[in-house]
Amino acid sequence: MTTASPKLTLLVCKVLYISYGLSETNTIGYDALVGFAWPGGATGVSFPFARGRADDTAPRFGRLLTDLSGCGATVDLNTHSLGAHVAFEALREATSQVVRNAWNFASAVDNESIEQGERYFDASRQAARFYVFHSKNDPVLRTWYRIGDLFDFDTALGYSGPEDTRAIIDHSQHVRVINCKDIVTSHGGYRSSGQGWSFMAQELTSSTNEQFVTLRKTPEALTAVFRATGGSFHAATTAAARRRSPAGSQRRASTRRRSGR
Repeated sequence: MTTASPKLTLLVCKVLYISYGLSETNTIGYDALVGFAWPGGATGVSFPFARGRADDTAPRFGRLLTDLSGCGATVDLNTHSLGAHVAFEALREATSQVVRNAWNFASAVDNESIEQGERYFDASRQAARFYVFHSKNDPVLRTWYRIGDLFDFDTALGYSGPEDTRAIIDHSQHVRVINCKDIVTSHGGYRSSGQGWSFMAQELTSSTNEQFVTLRKTPEALTAVFRATGGSFHAATTAAARRRSPAGSQRRASTRRRSGR
């Protein structure tokens, strides 16, 4: 008797704040969630030093990928920010395709790096489908990535998407570029983007043939946010209404007076 290979999603990030998104939506069907955290730093000024730590961390992550692949697991990879640097460096050393879907949020690597002839072109090909989620409303990548890239002052892949779209069309048919400018306005905004999670869920059931997709805010996306976090639209809007109501303001004022604030 044969058993199905386990399906895993791996999250690579500086902290584990994005781990709830895919793991708690009931429609995805993963067997396990594996978080991989590393000491990236918590402020923009730590970015130049974090890149060095990302290089040091990549071999360990590569060994984890090898172990999972060796036991027959189907692996989906979800990176955020400099987590992409860790993962892509590891994938450069892979000898076979080890990832099914690579979902890359706000990738803090150069925007030309996945194009043919560039550093991470081969790394991108170690995933059957390789997704680049980017937003020009990401203030961290807009400012700190360029300051941290002292020698080239380059633009981040997670800010602008690939530099040369023609190169992606001609040489990287497995790459999907997802413009999230309308739905993501902060560096960590992907975790609360219902439209982003909805798109990923749809891709798991029926992958799009479009290489370049723009996501926009919709009522369905708002509902998806609360579904992913275990809440409901009604409960969330009711709580928000209470906070805005005069009675809610009076309760907060009374609480502050009792606490001496």
